[in-house]
Amino acid sequence: MRVSSLVRSIQIEVSTIRSSVCHKHHLCIAAWILAFATLILSGCIQHRYLSDIGFDGSVSHTYEAIGDSADLYDGKITLPTGLWWKVETEVVQDSSGKDIYTYRASMRLRTPRSLPMTYAPETSHCPDIFLRHPVDFRRIDGLFGVLFLYKQTFLNRQKEAKYGSTWDYIDPECQILLEKDKADSLSEEERSRLEDLYLAGLVDWTRAMLLKRCTAALERDLEMHRDVSFTKDQIDDAILAAKSELMKWQPEMGGTELLLGGDDLWDSIGRQALQSVSNRLEFVGNTTFFADLQMLGDMFQWEYEITKDLEDDEFEVRLTLPGYVFRKNTEDVSQDTLIWKFSGTDIFNEDMGITAYSLYVRWLPVLVLGVALAVVIILLLRRRKSSVPPPVDLPT
Repeated sequence: MRVSSLVRSIQIEVSTIRSSVCHKHHLCIAAWILAFATLILSGCIQHRYLSDIGFDGSVSHTYEAIGDSADLYDGKITLPTGLWWKVETEVVQDSSGKDIYTYRASMRLRTPRSLPMTYAPETSHCPDIFLRHPVDFRRIDGLFGVLFLYKQTFLNRQKEAKYGSTWDYIDPECQILLEKDKADSLSEEERSRLEDLYLAGLVDWTRAMLLKRCTAALERDLEMHRDVSFTKDQIDDAILAAKSELMKWQPEMGGTELLLGGDDLWDSIGRQALQSVSNRLEFVGNTTFFADLQMLGDMFQWEYEITKDLEDDEFEVRLTLPGYVFRKNTEDVSQDTLIWKFSGTDIFNEDMGITAYSLYVRWLPVLVLGVALAVVIILLLRRRKSSVPPPVDLPT
């Protein structure tokens, strides 16, 4: 779990600790200590994309991921691998003595359009769950110059549409728990009531999100297995079975697993709910349908964790184009390199577009044309002058 994803949880925990006289929250101190320990050990990932476009339209591309090794290799970011990539790793220590890891992968391609849309493994069943950044590039060659048109889009994660907000389910009254001065003025009874409301909202949100994952897995599985068909009533009944399974679940330890993010809840209850879908759908034939259903459920859970962990990530795109850059959507320029910087939250619900157009002028043809035009103009002027008759003297 990353830094920002813990802030709100820790604020609630601190508020809860102050009322530790209530026996039902006696485990919150341990939860807060665990959250603080996680905060110390976690960090963000810096993603760097460096592309140098050659005059012939080829590209030298390098991707760098910089951060703590636990974050780099936790499987929630996709690192480029394969024969086409030259991979290097290095470790340096920051001023505090902490090890900072860099994963660097480089390749050279004939055109930026060949850059992978995602660094996900080619064997992945759901490449769309990973971070995607397709490139559109055109090189237009003319007599007097060459146009280079570069566009790249970091596709948004549809966070609001897919996961909503916990505050869509939590009573607005509970906002007061996040305001220290107001929270301190609450009575023990009122604080306890608001904490119960907060936890109830988290439980409702968790159930809703897990049910969405089960539904998405079933829909994708049916798309993959066209030979398998169920009636609408059968599908609705299976989803209802998953919902019933989720309604049986109640958080343990005063809900601390929810306050700390609930990443393990899919393993403990989400898969059970998805299994209830399999149990309800009676089918004899292609047994891979149910194996793929569980796999897809895990993939959509992974998609959620990838999106959540982007919250603290930082992105930097560097692009070098031949010629004069006459259009760009950034003002950050270092020598001949264009720079874009944004955070993971910037692509939660909106695409991040990278646009740059440049013109390389072929000066020899331009010079020849200029000289030719000058000669033509001079000849025309001389011809016009010679065609004018001399003035005639009239008799007085």
